[in-house]
Amino acid sequence: MQPVVAVFITYVFSFVMLGIYWNNHHHLIHAADRMTGAILWANLHLLFWLSLVRLRPGWMGRNNFAPLPTAVYGGVLLLSAIAYSILVRTIIAAAGGRTRG
Repeated sequence: MQPVVAVFITYVFSFVMLGIYWNNHHHLIHAADRMTGAILWANLHLLFWLSLVRLRPGWMGRNNFAPLPTAVYGGVLLLSAIAYSILVRTIIAAAGGRTRG
């Protein structure tokens, strides 16, 4: 695979992933009844991991999907998913365990 094509494919994949997170984050925050310090810190934690998503695709694409860059990219995506889950649980806890339906 051409290095330029590999970089472009990883960029598009990352763009779609960030778009999905952005859309879900928008709806999640609007579902919250109130904001607390814990929610803001959990949100910042998520934003940290999502900010790293953009750094990894170029490295992975330039190295033609070599195992180490791909594993690091997967690790960043995993930690982003864990951070999102923490944010969801923090919002539910701030609502007293109840959610709006």
